[in-house]
Amino acid sequence: MPRRARVKVKPQAVTRAQAAAEFGRKKAKLKRKQSHRRMILIGAGLLACYSAAGMWWLSHTGRFGGVVEGVGTRFWQATSSVGFTLDQVLLTGRNHADIKAVKDALQIEQGAPILALPLEQMQQRLEAVPEIKRAAIARKLPGILEVAITERLPAALWQTNGKLRLIDREGVVLNQEKYREKLALPLVVGADVPAHVGPLLALLDTVPSLRTEVVAAVRVGGRRWNIELTHHVTVMLPEEAPEAAWKRFAKLVNEKALLSKAIRSVDMRMEDRVFIMPIEEHRSMITLTTARDT
Repeated sequence: MPRRARVKVKPQAVTRAQAAAEFGRKKAKLKRKQSHRRMILIGAGLLACYSAAGMWWLSHTGRFGGVVEGVGTRFWQATSSVGFTLDQVLLTGRNHADIKAVKDALQIEQGAPILALPLEQMQQRLEAVPEIKRAAIARKLPGILEVAITERLPAALWQTNGKLRLIDREGVVLNQEKYREKLALPLVVGADVPAHVGPLLALLDTVPSLRTEVVAAVRVGGRRWNIELTHHVTVMLPEEAPEAAWKRFAKLVNEKALLSKAIRSVDMRMEDRVFIMPIEEHRSMITLTTARDT
């Protein structure tokens, strides 16, 4: 099949008069655009001034809050009318937190406009419940609210003024009645324990082999700890660098089988020596000078 020849049309020459007319049309169009833009800017400025004056008048006459509240109420009612209402709450992570306290913190009603719910305020109220450490809230439109909480874990029994209280690693007092299961927790004694229990538990965790030997920890003078072990052995830790002293004691336990000896206390308060008190009163105290960190 023969190929068709291409036909190239040569543009007609533009006269000076035509070019001048085209230039005039473009210039007039540009002026119209610029004029239209100026009118828009002037209108926006007037609207802003009018709005600012109106807001000033409303605020000075005490009506601003009512107007804003009314507009907001109508808006949320409009969203509710098209289906964005709270129908279901999915709560996960709750084991011990009081369910009434959780409901009181959420402060929600079925059928409420779901888009109007103040999630940040609800989260803050939830995290104010003692047993709740963290809370996350999300909307799943059109009508589901997902609430996920992370509860605090009991870490110790705090004894003060003759009373026992359950606390977590941050020293937050928990509702002991909510924890019915059997808990094997160390006893911590002292008025200022909540502010120091976190570092204490971290210290004990540095030597897992001794963790099960710890029965109690007693705060001495608001400055340091005495650790009570099984077999009625007391380890006196220093105020400064208690972690290093605890590790030195663990080294003595491993190298010299210290906990199998008939001893009453081990004084670790000096960095270069250890004082060991035997159970028998007639025996003199043993001093070790080789218990340095290596």
